[in-house]
Amino acid sequence: MAVIMNDFDLNMVKTFCVLYEERGVTRAAEVLQLTQPTVSHTLKNLRRQFRDELFIRSGRYMEPTHTADMLYPRLKGGLTQIAEATVRSMPFAPQNAENAFTLWLSDIGELSFLPPIMRALSRQAPKVRLDVEPLEVSRVADALVRGDADAAILSPLISTDRLERTIVRQDEYVVIASADHPRVQCTLSTEQYARESHIRMTSEVGHDIPEILADRAGLKRRDVLRISRFAALPTVVHETEALAVVPRLAAEQMMESSNLQVLPFPLPIPAMEVSLYHLPPARQSEAQRWFSELVKRALSAR
Repeated sequence: MAVIMNDFDLNMVKTFCVLYEERGVTRAAEVLQLTQPTVSHTLKNLRRQFRDELFIRSGRYMEPTHTADMLYPRLKGGLTQIAEATVRSMPFAPQNAENAFTLWLSDIGELSFLPPIMRALSRQAPKVRLDVEPLEVSRVADALVRGDADAAILSPLISTDRLERTIVRQDEYVVIASADHPRVQCTLSTEQYARESHIRMTSEVGHDIPEILADRAGLKRRDVLRISRFAALPTVVHETEALAVVPRLAAEQMMESSNLQVLPFPLPIPAMEVSLYHLPPARQSEAQRWFSELVKRALSAR
């Protein structure tokens, strides 16, 4: 495709790529932190430069044309190479750095992993800031590749050659119950587990293996609560007779603030692997490489 590229700059390339990814002027403006008229004006210039509509309105979204589909991987690749060349050349001194790192975590991940990570950061890089964003498993790969996050910690396996995966922790699932439970004390048989009422986790961040195994074993349980976050779980379990299944590390953290007991899960269950995902080192900045290694060391030291 031969196109005369007069007055074409990197900002136009970035705007095109964000428009392609977000499929709308409003969302692109939010991502770019620009006004909608500015993005619309840039789109007008892009259409003139490429002599193509590039994006056509279809319902709530703007669908890319064939030309836009052809341009995106080339322009995005160019932006990525420029960004990588720039950040890799910047030295990083942890003690004086004022960088902000973004880590994606589930709420149970915050409970289990933030304390050791923050202890390590406060010792080694006291001026940096850590921004923790809610974990969205389906968006992890794109977020890391696009630079919306520096790292993510999760248990579901992400199969992609775009990221590097390091297992940072192995954990096991356990049952938590109120320490004052009238029927459950110290031990828990399969039959007793099936008879009790249950709290089921329904989020996309994983932790559904115990439920799947119980279903396969034909255990007919009665769910009294289905929730997607762990924050209220210790209090609810303590104040009711319901049982819940959580990773052991999280259970031990919960016991510090609530009167709970921890019991083995009554069915054979494989160990849970918690992994750190980030870009391959060759594509990371020096600061990102340092941060990834800090997280690995902080979590392996526990």
